[in-house]
Amino acid sequence: MLFSLPIIASILAATAHGCTDPDLHPRADGVAEWGYGPENGPLLWYAMDRVANRACGQGKNQTPIDITGNSTRTQSSSDYVLKYSKIIKNVPYLNTHHTAQVQVDGVTDSTNTLTFASKTYKLLQFHFHVPSEHRINGEYFPMEVHFVHRSADGALAVVGYAIQVGRMNHPLLGAVLGKIKQVAETDAKSTLALLDLSTITTNFAKNNVFRYSGSLTTPPCTEGIEWIVSTEAITIDVATFNEVKKVLQFNARNTQSDPGRDNVIGLVQ
Repeated sequence: MLFSLPIIASILAATAHGCTDPDLHPRADGVAEWGYGPENGPLLWYAMDRVANRACGQGKNQTPIDITGNSTRTQSSSDYVLKYSKIIKNVPYLNTHHTAQVQVDGVTDSTNTLTFASKTYKLLQFHFHVPSEHRINGEYFPMEVHFVHRSADGALAVVGYAIQVGRMNHPLLGAVLGKIKQVAETDAKSTLALLDLSTITTNFAKNNVFRYSGSLTTPPCTEGIEWIVSTEAITIDVATFNEVKKVLQFNARNTQSDPGRDNVIGLVQ
């Protein structure tokens, strides 16, 4: 794990690296390119487009945060119903230029939903960040995975897992990240012949979760996103992690202020 840093130092560190992103879709042609480098990193997203990216610099409920007892509430996972298919076939796997992403939405014979507070959300995709975007009690993890869901009325909910380096790959991470070389090039597309998502639901049911209202972690940093982060990390082995780092390099937004607090970017720009 990396040691925790003050918020300002975290911002500067995030802009000193370069790489990829986790949006819902690949980048659109003609849109000014944002990223994680010194010329287009998180510190500059607001300045790049103060209208479209206003929330990146002015929003008071931004993600990621340092998850502590003061910033989130802990809940039992039994308050949520996570249902993912055991077997899905021919799943699109792509390099969006900012992240490695598995596009689950649209795959036939697949029903993957998250239900809580009388609303059901459908799984759209999941993607990865290096290192983790959230901190837990001040500590970063080597990676993080986000499962992005959308309800019928357009609301978004994200289930997040910190990823720790261990002796063995979590089955889903092995199946996806073990094939990271297939999407090593920018805009590369591949297909995962067979995928079992149910292993994540098993992990989810065993642990409590942290919940808070936050934002997308990429431009336009839209707020009103329900975040549900597992209290327990899943694992990736050293060899697989090293291959992932070669492809994703660094694609994590810096730590934001606690929910409801002033946005640090807005204070300095």
